[in-house]
Amino acid sequence: MGIPDKIWEKYKSYHDSNKCDKCGRPIDDGYTYCYYCEKEGDCDNIDRGYFVLTYKSKNYLNDSFSKELIKFKENKGDSYIPTLIKLHSLIMDSYLKNIEVLIPVPPRKNSKRDRHSPYIISSILSNVLKLPKNDSLVYFNKETKSQKKLSYRERIKNVKGAFSLNDTLKADNLLLIDDLFTTGATLNEMSRTLKSNGAKIIDIFCVGRAVKNYDE
Repeated sequence: MGIPDKIWEKYKSYHDSNKCDKCGRPIDDGYTYCYYCEKEGDCDNIDRGYFVLTYKSKNYLNDSFSKELIKFKENKGDSYIPTLIKLHSLIMDSYLKNIEVLIPVPPRKNSKRDRHSPYIISSILSNVLKLPKNDSLVYFNKETKSQKKLSYRERIKNVKGAFSLNDTLKADNLLLIDDLFTTGATLNEMSRTLKSNGAKIIDIFCVGRAVKNYDE
């Protein structure tokens, strides 16, 4: 499925701008990290973040990319998202030379979804980047609420201590995969668990990076 010209324009604009190296938030030129990552430690367990494009976290029905993300996430028809992931991963390839394995965020313990989009994304990246993936290493060890309607502090509390490993970690440099990045609470907690089990470098990849004031 072809990628609309308007999405290409947004993609180029986002990637031509200066962004926080950890969370992908657009920031002023001359800075490496945003205030929240540098001063508040929002992503203190994450070393580097890679994001395809920003999307609206509120009023998303007025944003075509936000609607496309939902269609992809919920498997509601053909989507250009897989094509966009493939093309973006080719650009990322030179930055990921030290990555040893891809690890998607697992489904929640009480999830009733038939399809889990981070698994789909990790498969695409694995095929393009020729990197192994491990879908079963990390799991939710307790039931958690959906993060969607929780505040930032509630999200941190919701996933605190929620991850465990099924096996011994056998790699130092990891790329964690998720579909959407809103506050980073889930990925940061998952990274904390992996680093406590021996991981050295943890980068993340997300298709959508939420920006509240992102206008179409």
